[in-house]
Amino acid sequence: MLVGLVLLATCMAGVSHAEKYKNATLPKEMTGLWCVSYSRKVPGGKDTNLSGWVRSDRRGKPCRQDGDTEWIHVFKDGSYSGSEYECRAVRVAGEKNAYSSTLRCDGEESTWNEEQRLELVDGGLRSVRTTTNLRLSR
Repeated sequence: MLVGLVLLATCMAGVSHAEKYKNATLPKEMTGLWCVSYSRKVPGGKDTNLSGWVRSDRRGKPCRQDGDTEWIHVFKDGSYSGSEYECRAVRVAGEKNAYSSTLRCDGEESTWNEEQRLELVDGGLRSVRTTTNLRLSR
């Protein structure tokens, strides 16, 4: 009986730890409007892109939502939107300066899933995104 209670308590503690990180909130340093500074395919990574982002108000690289420069708006729940798409966070896990998320995305005439890792690096934001299950809707 005691062994059963210990196992039950251990399992419940594991669930609460997992739940704690299931819907992590991004720190304010990661949220807001970001402008692209570079973006490229990862060699050997099918449908994987590496992108760097700088703050929208950074001198020399200004951008605005719906402007000419590629941008994203990152929200505290891990969701983000861009010029012609929106990605809703399904799962977000991480802490401090690095977070991983699973997203469901909708854009012009298509839907897809993404696995993304966001990191704060030298005052900027770096993202590695892998796209799966791309579906075109016509």
